[in-house]
Amino acid sequence: MRIEKSPPGVSFIIPAHNEQAQLPGTLTAIRKVIEELQLSAEVIVVNDDSQDQTEQVALSFDARVLNVAFRHIAATRNAGAAASQGDFLFFVDADTEVNAEGIHSALREMQKGRPGGGCLVEFVGFVPWWAQLLMPLTIAVCQRMKICGGACLFCTKETFERIKGFNLRYFAAEDLAFVSDVKKVGRFYIPRSLARTSSRKFGQMPLSQIISLFFRLTFVGPEAFRSKEGLELWYDKAVRDSQEP
Repeated sequence: MRIEKSPPGVSFIIPAHNEQAQLPGTLTAIRKVIEELQLSAEVIVVNDDSQDQTEQVALSFDARVLNVAFRHIAATRNAGAAASQGDFLFFVDADTEVNAEGIHSALREMQKGRPGGGCLVEFVGFVPWWAQLLMPLTIAVCQRMKICGGACLFCTKETFERIKGFNLRYFAAEDLAFVSDVKKVGRFYIPRSLARTSSRKFGQMPLSQIISLFFRLTFVGPEAFRSKEGLELWYDKAVRDSQEP
């Protein structure tokens, strides 16, 4: 008699473009979480037009690979969700390491009825002095306002379908639009435990560009990112590839 394997309860979805260097740490951390929490889970790497060994690295960790060529982060995240089978979706950036405490608390809250949430982060690697000074205040404000970036976002499959996924109008700040949409469904949850994410972008962007992006985000919001203008770090292959560690 054939025994059908039950579908995974949790889906980890990792959008990736030329992430061979960072991906092993991300996948190792996810595998550790799955083992510690004894989760029924799947890991999906959405390989978006990579020119390096991203696909091979993902396969070496027994991740499921979905190859796309969008070069559009919202579309890439949505493709992973569409291919997923889990009831609980975790969108984890390819340079971010999650932990069992954060994932466990997120699952607990979603099982209680929360629609979703996201993790705040601590940076790994070189962090400039001004960012070190701002981080404690930033974390406190984000905790109070229940907002976060896209390093690790999560929601129930039902919520994802209800809000129609990540908004395809935006080439950046789609994560903040996602947070806003989830809040319309119910209370947004932020675990106390911080995820770990690479600080590499501090070294890849001049301070002037960081300030420009900050003001665009603060005063215009996601609507400021309806084109790829000014987002060369993410969408210009020549720039992006030359700055990989």
